[in-house]
Amino acid sequence: LDPALAYDRLVVPAVVYISISAAMLLLFRFYDYVWLHLNPPLRRYLGLKIMKRMLRQSHHFYQHNLIGALSNKIKDVMTGIPDILKILIDTFISQIVAIMIAVGTMSTVSFWFAGALVVWIVIFAAGSITLSSTGRRYSDDSAEMRSNVIGMIADILGNMMSIRLFTGRMQEKAQLRKIFNDYVYVDQQRDWFFMKLFGFQGGTFLIYQGICLMWLLKGFSNGIVTAGDFALVLTINIAIVDCLWSLSRDVDKVTELAGNINKGLQLLLMPPDIKDVLGAPSLIVSQGEIVFDSVQFVYRGAEPFFNNKSVRILPKQKVGLVGYSGGGKSTFVNLILRLFDISAGHIYIDRQDIAQVTQDSLRAS
Repeated sequence: LDPALAYDRLVVPAVVYISISAAMLLLFRFYDYVWLHLNPPLRRYLGLKIMKRMLRQSHHFYQHNLIGALSNKIKDVMTGIPDILKILIDTFISQIVAIMIAVGTMSTVSFWFAGALVVWIVIFAAGSITLSSTGRRYSDDSAEMRSNVIGMIADILGNMMSIRLFTGRMQEKAQLRKIFNDYVYVDQQRDWFFMKLFGFQGGTFLIYQGICLMWLLKGFSNGIVTAGDFALVLTINIAIVDCLWSLSRDVDKVTELAGNINKGLQLLLMPPDIKDVLGAPSLIVSQGEIVFDSVQFVYRGAEPFFNNKSVRILPKQKVGLVGYSGGGKSTFVNLILRLFDISAGHIYIDRQDIAQVTQDSLRAS
């Protein structure tokens, strides 16, 4: 190119290049703007939705689930869903576009190379998708164990005074060691599976790359393939395998996030044990008479605690509950508050069945 003509010939491509760069810059900043207005509100929506559900759960639910584990599951759902969306938008779309461009570029050299690339991508993707269900199961188990570990740690830290007063350090250490050992085992099982998956993916690439190399050597020796084609095919193959490795790692990440979300939602979306009846009115206390009418109550998996219990407490009457530990004193009060539902009979306050009024009005009274 004559240097005197360089400016006239190159000014248009240079302007196009700058224009494309400016458009990409504006597009990325627009994406950041959209994500800024999507991500925090989405987390807020999920957090409020989940906590609304948690506030309706029964006393029994919180007695049988570690608070730390519940907190961890809430965090997994709140952060996991936006993270999956970001991976889908940021990575999957760009990687798929890159693969389409690579196939198109390969076809300029030979349709055989383009076809081989498509076949390898299909095998790579089909094998990865087929094995993803197994990976999902391992990810679910890992997420559950991690929540258990965090839950136990939070439980220990929150009850440190009781542990010290009852000299329970050795017992807590033994329980921690066991749950950490289980966590290590489950995590290693998961990592071992993904190591085999990555081995399968790498093996298919080696076969594909070997076939391409043989075709290139044969084509080059016959004068069909140029040195530039040789370099182009190998460069694209290396770039596309990096693209698919990145895509595979993102699939691994999505699988892990999906496992965390799935385990969290299974617990967090459990229907409440105690519900208000449809259209329940508020409790109206006029005198304060409390009546147990043939009440039967049993804790889950235990013998009946109260059997055909009938008691009447008059308005303004003072009553003392006396009995051995575990005799039912706290349970008696908790049933009046409807922290548990009775198995049979009725509890009345001023002739209003507490099962037929709203829980909030009952406890507020």
